[in-house]
Amino acid sequence: MIGRGMIEGDGMSGGASPPPWGAYAPSLPARAIIALARHTPLGRGAGRRRLAEALARLHPGPVDSWLWNTKVRLHPARNVSERKALLRPDRMDPEEYELVRRYMSRPAAVFVDVGANAGLYSLYSALHAGAAGRILAIEPNAPLLDRLRFNLARARAAKLIDESVVVEMETVAVGEADGEALLSIGGSDGGSTLLDGTGTPVKVRRLDALLDEHGIEAPTVMKIDVEGYEDHVLPPYLLAVPRARWPKAVILEHAHAHRWAVDCVAMCKERGYRAAVITGNNTVLILET
Repeated sequence: MIGRGMIEGDGMSGGASPPPWGAYAPSLPARAIIALARHTPLGRGAGRRRLAEALARLHPGPVDSWLWNTKVRLHPARNVSERKALLRPDRMDPEEYELVRRYMSRPAAVFVDVGANAGLYSLYSALHAGAAGRILAIEPNAPLLDRLRFNLARARAAKLIDESVVVEMETVAVGEADGEALLSIGGSDGGSTLLDGTGTPVKVRRLDALLDEHGIEAPTVMKIDVEGYEDHVLPPYLLAVPRARWPKAVILEHAHAHRWAVDCVAMCKERGYRAAVITGNNTVLILET
């Protein structure tokens, strides 16, 4: 089922079952490239780009591999985050992921992933969630949620996720008003944006209404990565709900802050958030008590 309340499963959004894990196992030369990227200085900077290009020639499709001690299927050719997960998982937002682990290990913690992409943050959150944890992954590009669904099923089968943890998905975009917009995907699966005014029509929902429908009172951690559209997501939410419903922590991508009409970071600071971590891509904001 696609849309409201969609729960993880083992198939694709259209109903067909994907090939089992191992069907896209890398060849020996491809495994060597992955090992060089992960365990030697060649996996840094320009060296990683060259290794990624070599891997794409040898193994252009999905790659079945391991990440966080669980089986995953990654699509590195068109997705920067999945390429980094395959070649340099140690460089995947280490401070941000550590915050997710710390906060989500608490009982009944809630992670809201706005712009989930292939769902790596959501997968990690589920792997580390304490009893009765909840994850809501929101992504308008349906095939990306299929990837999350597949990887979650592998982790569930290996009993790496607590049985009480609930993962839900919404195939919608988030904006300041309910309606419809055009999603431009561009050259990267993870680079979808609503800012260009071109592309495929997608449903847009207000974040407060979406959380109400899922019975989420207050997120413990919220990640927002929507390619420059963050000011259409976070400020409207903070203005629409009381402080008790604000997330305790926000991982906010600021890489496209020059496209914001509202400075999201400044607004959060004015309302009692502290910038605990600032990286090249993200600002981590903590709500002061």
